[in-house]
Amino acid sequence: MGIVFQSYALFPHMTAEANVAVAIDHLPASRRLDEAQRLLALVNLAGLEKRRPAQLSGGQQQRVAVARALARQPQALLLDEPFSAVDRATRETLFGEIAALRAYLNMPVILVTHDMDEARMLADRMLVIQHGRMLRAGTAAEVMFDATVLHALGIREAGSSIAARIAAQEADELTRLDTLAGPLWLPRIDGERGTAVRVRILAHEILLSRQRPVGLSAQNILPAIVEHVAFGEGPGALVRLRVGEDTLLARITQRAAESLELAAGMPCFAILKSMAVARDHVTATS
Repeated sequence: MGIVFQSYALFPHMTAEANVAVAIDHLPASRRLDEAQRLLALVNLAGLEKRRPAQLSGGQQQRVAVARALARQPQALLLDEPFSAVDRATRETLFGEIAALRAYLNMPVILVTHDMDEARMLADRMLVIQHGRMLRAGTAAEVMFDATVLHALGIREAGSSIAARIAAQEADELTRLDTLAGPLWLPRIDGERGTAVRVRILAHEILLSRQRPVGLSAQNILPAIVEHVAFGEGPGALVRLRVGEDTLLARITQRAAESLELAAGMPCFAILKSMAVARDHVTATS
């Protein structure tokens, strides 16, 4: 098993290629640097082989650690909270790289994380452990929509993200984003027109309506389809919505869900205030 440690555990006195080569003891010494360079290129570090860890960013150090873990040709890969040491923007980029790498490797990848976004974006199957005991196991969709699990993980952090592109920088300091479900207006987001981004939206910031509302201060109204409604032990309900090609989570009261008579397959509208999305919840994607 190849392991990527939370702290990366790179040798500080060695270059990136030497850190990887030290794990390649199954090949003759004459071939180890070539193989290290191939693995570094695989994780998008071509040209940085001679740098030491202190000369690399946190995301680049993580890539070296992944390359070193793969150097021993493991049958499975264990990632121990590999994104905890980098900022959210870097984390979003690394998510995509790890997902692409996983498809290329065709091996089991086990990810240990406390971050719901990481699990939602990367996992096919999930196992949630609380106080040393298994709380729930199943597909990512099943587990992430379990009200008991979400409560244990931190219901205030429940949310989802949708894909968008920067469409225009408007005169009132709002940026218009285009999504497959319709436009979103958010506080100014730096970036050129056409830049692809992902927008993280917390579930408790979403309002739902059966009809398209009028006369609201909220600018963002997206047509959606209800996929499922889950009721927890308390007064809340979680509604899973299909918005364009993305899934959106809304957290409302059970009373509201019942009064709206929400059911799977029902069309509705998801409403979001522009000021409800934090600036660091919008990240550029490749």
